Amino acid sequence: MKKLFLTICFISAVLIRTTQAGVTEVNNTEELRLRQQDTPPLQLTDERIPDGSDQNAVTDFIRSRLKSKNVIVDSFDEEDPNHLSSMNVQHSAEYINNMETEKRSTFERIYDEALARITAQESAANADTIQNRQNLARQNNLQKQQWQQQSPGFPVVNVFLPPKNTKTLVPAQEHIPFMFSDIEILPTGQISIEETIVVLANNQKLKYGLTRSLPHYSVSRDGTRHPIDINLESVTINDTPIPYKLQSRANRTFIVPAAVYHLSPGVYTYKFKYVINRHIWEYNDFNEFYWDVTGSNWNLVVARVGALVTLPGQSKPLGQIALTGTRGSLKTQAAVIAADNNAFGFVSTTPLFIGEGLHILISMPKADFIPVDLGQEFSWFLNDYGDIIVSLIGLAAILSGYYISWRQLQNNNRRRHTLRRTAPMLRWMAKNIFDKISFVSFLLELFKKRIIDFARNGDTLSLIKKTDNTTALSRREKKALNTLFGQNSRFDVIPANKLLLERSYKLIRKDTRSNFRLFTLKVNIGYILFSTGMLILSEAFIALLSYNFIHDFSLMLAMSAGIACCIGLSSRKIDNRCLRWTTRLLCTLIGLFCIMLLSVYIRLTAACLIAAMIYAIFAYTKIFARRNGLIKNNIKEAVEYHDYLHHNAERISLGKDFLSQQANIFAVEASQYYPVNPNIKEFYRLDIAEELLKKI
Repeated sequence: MKKLFLTICFISAVLIRTTQAGVTEVNNTEELRLRQQDTPPLQLTDERIPDGSDQNAVTDFIRSRLKSKNVIVDSFDEEDPNHLSSMNVQHSAEYINNMETEKRSTFERIYDEALARITAQESAANADTIQNRQNLARQNNLQKQQWQQQSPGFPVVNVFLPPKNTKTLVPAQEHIPFMFSDIEILPTGQISIEETIVVLANNQKLKYGLTRSLPHYSVSRDGTRHPIDINLESVTINDTPIPYKLQSRANRTFIVPAAVYHLSPGVYTYKFKYVINRHIWEYNDFNEFYWDVTGSNWNLVVARVGALVTLPGQSKPLGQIALTGTRGSLKTQAAVIAADNNAFGFVSTTPLFIGEGLHILISMPKADFIPVDLGQEFSWFLNDYGDIIVSLIGLAAILSGYYISWRQLQNNNRRRHTLRRTAPMLRWMAKNIFDKISFVSFLLELFKKRIIDFARNGDTLSLIKKTDNTTALSRREKKALNTLFGQNSRFDVIPANKLLLERSYKLIRKDTRSNFRLFTLKVNIGYILFSTGMLILSEAFIALLSYNFIHDFSLMLAMSAGIACCIGLSSRKIDNRCLRWTTRLLCTLIGLFCIMLLSVYIRLTAACLIAAMIYAIFAYTKIFARRNGLIKNNIKEAVEYHDYLHHNAERISLGKDFLSQQANIFAVEASQYYPVNPNIKEFYRLDIAEELLKKI
């Protein structure tokens, strides 16, 4: 608390009587580090200022200067070669008056203008008081004491700023009047951070509360980066604990509310407490800590911001620097004060506007840190490359599952799934086609089931519907039958009914193909379930490595489904060449977009491996479904069925076995082995089937 009070006092002193320091543009963080090597820290140089060894003495000194209300920070002496590390403490009333009008920050000018308006309004209403200078001075002092109750020409609101709840009048626009970060660097390399943030909300940008942005990656001088470990301990609003959670998006990690809540207009004090690890970079001769105090991600103005950094050892840092602004334009509008040998305060001397931050950089001796043990390094390795490792394991499992399944199915000819064998299916398996013969064989099956019969009237062939009981038929077979007959019991095979025949033909063709695909799916279901399970399990383990399991897991499942759809659509056979290539191009672009979106949350390599897993599932499923794949034994049986009907024609032609086989005989084109005879004349329809084939 003493360190916190010390730094807050320093921040208040600098902001109340600050000057605009010389602005130096710095293009990037690397230049910030280079300046840090050549630029000593900003130090207060005054004989009356304690040397920093006694923290209580420093506190008493700043308190005394705050009470006198005449301590200001002058501009740097450009003639002094060490001007960036010195500040002149002035006690001249005349100098103070000049600086008050020329060297004010934006918010101080707003406050002063408000006071001036109040004074002018009061003076106009009380002209006789102006003549009495003592009364005027007394009235002005009273106004300054009660100015929070006054109403200037623009909306204002009372805010109580930490650490002593100082009552301050600020503009009623949404902004952050105050932010302070207490940072403690531990010898283990962990960094404990407790932030106090006062926000002014008016149901606009802060309608759903304040979200804190943290870096997801730590980047070294040579460009190496790795994820930062963040452990959120607590979040309070006005000292009331509120559930918050960590959520990764792109290169940032956000502390967001665990549940949506609405922040009513008012003034709130947020306190974020969390611990980060892997943010201390180790070099040959020193360790380094860089931190953006505000995160540079708020769409809000931050009026006052400061930080107190406590180092792990008692030795002084090798160097430190504080800059403000954006990454592309950093300025030296910040100051550093030594609160103790191992504690330093950092403060921005001007308000930070949208996108700006307070950047601090500290170099420390390596002896102040404890070396990382092997277990911690292994944990970090898993954190860095866990998504790639899990994806590789998942892909290897899918490839191994394919090999094992293939070998087992090759060595085991036992059937685990049965095929609904119809005459059109038999021809599809044997010939890999669906044609007019397939459709006529379907009609012969309807005859076998005593649903229809064939009739000849001169040159006209007709189909006679004998029953309405069609429970033995599939849904599409029923629809095809209804297409032919409708409400009638007779269908003449004439040119006028050609359209009805074509519709029925297409329905049976679609039914046959669907049954074939369903059969291949059943045969292949073991590998599909295993490989899909490995994909989902891999994504679940990768999501467990992140801060938000449900969000990341849902995103990976959605992107995987998108990639799967793209692969499935691009592999479909499309007759139109232009449409085929357009579809493939669109699927490729959408698939690449899904992979890139995945790479925002996991490594690009891991995203590509997940896409490879999905492609492997489709590729091996397609291989299994080929005629020489898992169904090759069924194909072989269908091809050999022609020989079976040929060699057993004499036996089958003796009785009712012919009726059950008549549709199959026609489907595999074995009719020549089955001439009509008295035993089968009653239900012999192969001759009519041949005539029907010529008419459709």
